[in-house]
Amino acid sequence: MQQISAVSQLIRGAVMLVALLHLTTIAFALTLNQPDYIVSKGDQSAQFHLQQRVTLTGSWVNFAQELQAEGLNSLVILSLPESFFYAFIYVSLFRLFGRYKRGQVFDEKSIKIIRNIGICIFIWPVFTILYPSLVALGLRATGLSDSLALSFGIGSSELVKVLGGLVVFVVGWIMSEARELQQEQELTI
Repeated sequence: MQQISAVSQLIRGAVMLVALLHLTTIAFALTLNQPDYIVSKGDQSAQFHLQQRVTLTGSWVNFAQELQAEGLNSLVILSLPESFFYAFIYVSLFRLFGRYKRGQVFDEKSIKIIRNIGICIFIWPVFTILYPSLVALGLRATGLSDSLALSFGIGSSELVKVLGGLVVFVVGWIMSEARELQQEQELTI
């Protein structure tokens, strides 16, 4: 049990570090919205390079270009909502490994967290497919654009997320079934 606790603490730290780096990069990209910045202080000047590592993939690349052509900030429109999925998963993993650290590995709450992560990963590609069209409809309805195309795109990244979500959800279900079997065996004795 001590090893599980130690590894869980290490994983919590790694999740926290990755989440902070990831979400800070997105925040910098959203606020600065330029790849290079010159910072001057008196006679000294230093160049600060921020590579915009917030990348759009699949069908969102073309949609981002269309948004930019309309004079809209594609980074805000497309990156910000997806950040909520990442934040949910980071918080859920942090909570899960906190429970593991305390020895609550097979309890109902830990299993529920695993299932919720699976559902989130499963829903994510559906969001990815529908979101650009919903944005285009919203921008058309508000009069901010009249030329954005409605498009649906599915690629390998969406299929991998669907499969990953299903696997995580099934692992949660198997853990739940194992817990019920263990409880039945304890009652049988």
